[in-house]
Amino acid sequence: MILIRSLKVAKVMTLCMDLYRETGDLKKALNAVDDVLYGEAGSNNEGKNEVANKTDVYLNMLMHDVDKQKLYEMNDGFFTTDGSFEFGDNLERIARKHRIGLFQLIGPHFPALGHFITLSLANKNYVNFFEKGNGHFISWQKILSFNMSNRFKALDLMCNVEGKYDILNKRRVTYLEQNRKAIFDECNILEFLIHHFNKYQWSLISRTYDDEFKSYYHLEHKDMKEEFFRYMCNGSKNCNIYNSDHFLDNDNDDNKAVLKNVNSFNVDAPFNVKDNFGVFAHNYLNFSPKQIVYMHFYNLSGILNNEIEAYVGSLYLPGYYNAIQLAFDDEVTLKDQFTNLTKCNFNML
Repeated sequence: MILIRSLKVAKVMTLCMDLYRETGDLKKALNAVDDVLYGEAGSNNEGKNEVANKTDVYLNMLMHDVDKQKLYEMNDGFFTTDGSFEFGDNLERIARKHRIGLFQLIGPHFPALGHFITLSLANKNYVNFFEKGNGHFISWQKILSFNMSNRFKALDLMCNVEGKYDILNKRRVTYLEQNRKAIFDECNILEFLIHHFNKYQWSLISRTYDDEFKSYYHLEHKDMKEEFFRYMCNGSKNCNIYNSDHFLDNDNDDNKAVLKNVNSFNVDAPFNVKDNFGVFAHNYLNFSPKQIVYMHFYNLSGILNNEIEAYVGSLYLPGYYNAIQLAFDDEVTLKDQFTNLTKCNFNML
């Protein structure tokens, strides 16, 4: 279902581009994305108050047209991602009604979530951005390619907020000092996402190099990418990271045998979506926590260098929040982590 969700997100992402290519009307393309994510019910909050006090109304909406026996006999508790498609459709309908359909669809996926929030901001502030020229629109892909501090500066420029960068104050301090009541809600969400994306980037560097080389935190993005390939492949210029000693350094012999035979990988196009997706789709349940981290850092190095294929390839990677956090604490495979989460979910029911 991770792969299915990725395909659904990719379809919505291409909707805006395809419609703009067909019509040349940017506003129409942005409206189409909002309609998919929120719908008319979400845009006007119709029915929000009338159901607030009705007993079991949400349960009835969730169970509409759902085979209850099949639902109860499922082997896992991830109702939002597995099992009954009818149940998932009903859940999405409720989410859209309350304008949280975007979060229901994507979850804590920083690149995809930021992409759509930025498009929503562009649509809401369309006149200033694209007609009057009073604002500066910056794509989410471009923002992520900036260094950590410049991401906040770019956001302040786009949201028309005066940025203060006193080196003695942390970002959260200056953030609280600024008057953000008048700005768009999307800007506050993007602020949150940038903070966690920065934390994600620092965590990956620390985990990849076992916190031995502090200087890696401050490398230019081009140098960071080159250093990662050098590290993974011991300086080889023809670097296939899936065949590298570091990537194969785990106790799963079957996993090693499969990855050693990955021949479709093109070293001249290391972020090719088809090649990397093929490796991921066939192996990700057997990846060790360290391999999960390598996959994320590998893709991150492309995002930091504004590689469009790495940006698109980020869609199928799970665990921008939970799986990475779990990988730091528990040396088990991703498959075992999902199994443990399922058990926890059942214990809570």
